Amino acid sequence: AGWAISDTLPPQRIVVTPGDGAVRRGGDFQITANAAGFDPLDALVFALFEGSETWESAPMDMSEEGGFDFSFYAVREPLRYYVTSAGISSEEFEIQVVDLPRVSSVKLTYQYPQWTQLDSLTEDPGYDIRAVAGTRVEVEVRTDRPLSDAELVVNGESLTMSSSDSLATATLEVSDEGEYYVSTLFNGDPVRLSDTYFIDVVPDNRPAVTIVKPGRDWRASNIEEVSLQIQASDDFGLDRLELHYAVNGGEWQITELEVEGDYALNEEILYLEDLAQLDQEMVLELLNPEGAEAIDKRLVPGDLI
Repeated sequence: AGWAISDTLPPQRIVVTPGDGAVRRGGDFQITANAAGFDPLDALVFALFEGSETWESAPMDMSEEGGFDFSFYAVREPLRYYVTSAGISSEEFEIQVVDLPRVSSVKLTYQYPQWTQLDSLTEDPGYDIRAVAGTRVEVEVRTDRPLSDAELVVNGESLTMSSSDSLATATLEVSDEGEYYVSTLFNGDPVRLSDTYFIDVVPDNRPAVTIVKPGRDWRASNIEEVSLQIQASDDFGLDRLELHYAVNGGEWQITELEVEGDYALNEEILYLEDLAQLDQEMVLELLNPEGAEAIDKRLVPGDLI
């Protein structure tokens, strides 16, 4: 009944982004539609291409944000379009087609944070970016003819590119996952020149350390050698690896192990007889503060007890 009574329901409308626009000939043009004042289950986009008298329609895809998405692929002629949903229509919009420089290649140069211990890396060709947060990436774009007013659009933010003839460059810092593309200005409006490329943030995982041998609790006599094998790895590089050990609840001892790069495999042998001898000398000092030499050191720890 609310539909039949005026002023009962909130105003309903469809908001379309970006609305009017321009696209490079043969490029793609993506639109997003969001309903205001109602919650539709589906939406249709209607398009009328230049030279045609018939409106064509297609269903839109529901986005994760609750709106609807649609892409006009390989647009080669101007068109008008609008969106409908639940009997509500948006206003009409126009897409112009322009002949602009075409992106022929993209080169990426990675400058990693110092703590990663990684050298700079160049990918040519390189499109999607995959790096740890804090990495600075220089994006170098080459076009088939001179390009001016070039921009690098990163997660909706525009970075001005330095242009020289058919080469344009800009540097972005990886912080959040998202996407980027290259655009230029046509009559004051941005026009996309490249496909959309993804930005993937690589996590910095904790180092992994494993005691390969003996790999479990170990009970040893004071005349036994205990062989240890320690393995460590890290996704970016190891700075330091230490072995901490204590015998029979004594003080912790620390031995620094060798590391090189992002992987290390060390073998150490603990001579418990030497450790027992150290403990025996400490007991002798306590028994004879004036001189441990006076006591027969041939006594074994069991005799001392």
